[in-house]
Amino acid sequence: MKQTVICGSCGAEFEDTLPKCPYCGTMNYKGAEREYMEKLSDIREDLKELEEVPKEEVKKEIRRQGHFLRKVLVAVGLVVVALAALFYWLSRGDERDSRQDYFWKQENFPYMEELYEAGQYEELVAVYLDASDEDKPVWEWEHAEFCLEYAGVLLVEDWREAEAAGELTDREDYAAFLFDESAVLAIPSNEELNEEEKEILAPFVETARKEYESRWNLDPEEYERFASYEECEAYIEEWMDTKE
Repeated sequence: MKQTVICGSCGAEFEDTLPKCPYCGTMNYKGAEREYMEKLSDIREDLKELEEVPKEEVKKEIRRQGHFLRKVLVAVGLVVVALAALFYWLSRGDERDSRQDYFWKQENFPYMEELYEAGQYEELVAVYLDASDEDKPVWEWEHAEFCLEYAGVLLVEDWREAEAAGELTDREDYAAFLFDESAVLAIPSNEELNEEEKEILAPFVETARKEYESRWNLDPEEYERFASYEECEAYIEEWMDTKE
């Protein structure tokens, strides 16, 4: 016999296995937790290599780069940031105020949609990242994955500007640059993006493909080889030697 729950926001009744209320979209934590737990094995596999990055090295990199603080955090992986928010949410369980989340979404999602439709993507990403920092349910927005990918695109543009200004001087910077540009090349394979979102991001992917050949002397099809930061570091060792 199927069990049901009553939505704390709109009062509707629905099956407790659903991750959210089908009427108002409010999170159903029991159903959502079940859904996420089924995906954790895949998530762990994706993070297996990233988990090997020593914490002390990350801290040292943050201290060393200073004004590149945001870049370093993203370089560790936008996926890691998203999953950290997910694990935090799961640990809180019923402590989260579903009603408050509902009203926050009602107030902010339309504004985010306006920014998306107007093509104001940089402002949209800023809103998304600020909301994530404040633990708002921004990940439930339909273009959340697009925001994460566009944040990666902006990060690569920051690296390019830093290089043009002569601010990239060591191997760690360039390894992070290569890592992030490889992530941009992987955008077309992201099944969480719809076709419209992929079309918006396509010019950035094409630029990354050209730079893979002109800057890194690599075949763009090799981007999967650099899914780990260690692979990027190893290649940059050789690449920097040829430049010197």
